[in-house]
Amino acid sequence: MHTRWTTAAVLGLAGVAGPASAQENDPQSRLETLVSHFAAGAVVGEPSIVDCTLSDGTETSCFAITVMGAPEDHATGPWCPTNVAQDGPDAGGIWLENDRVYEVDGPFIANFDAYYDDPV
Repeated sequence: MHTRWTTAAVLGLAGVAGPASAQENDPQSRLETLVSHFAAGAVVGEPSIVDCTLSDGTETSCFAITVMGAPEDHATGPWCPTNVAQDGPDAGGIWLENDRVYEVDGPFIANFDAYYDDPV
């Protein structure tokens, strides 16, 4: 199962990097150029140009693009070890705390209460 995300980009922004052309100011051409930067199969449905209101109240036009939550060919995780005996950097992800980086491995999970002074 994939999560779908709808992304909006404001048309009035500088646009995407690429060669200058007479079509750069055409919103549909800019939308097509923007969509071309997504991985194959990542865009779901038909991208469109929609009316939108920015956080400062400005009414304008935006690109609306619905994308898959993660590319089909991109493996994520593991986020934590499968058990507390599992050790090493491949057991899980990382934990950021007080300007330090910890490996989320079995020993980290087994001693998690010590990091927050929360005895069992």
